[in-house]
Amino acid sequence: GGVLTTPPPSLPAFDDQIARYKAIQEEIIALPTSVDKGWLRIDSRPVKDALKNAAGKWMWAFTHHLENKVTISVEELMTFF
Repeated sequence: GGVLTTPPPSLPAFDDQIARYKAIQEEIIALPTSVDKGWLRIDSRPVKDALKNAAGKWMWAFTHHLENKVTISVEELMTFF
């Protein structure tokens, strides 16, 4: 039990996911920070910030996983030699 039987995603799959969240983050940045609805002004900065942070955390998660994978591979290679 607990053994991972499916292979990890390929490097291009990781790259696609990182690019996807980067594009989402850029779309969020491009949204207006406030919207006027008649006499009411809606400040969307808190929502934009939260969404940008969520996208950034996903980008970090994918990038961090790759960094860990490379570090472990290099360490294994160094112990081999």
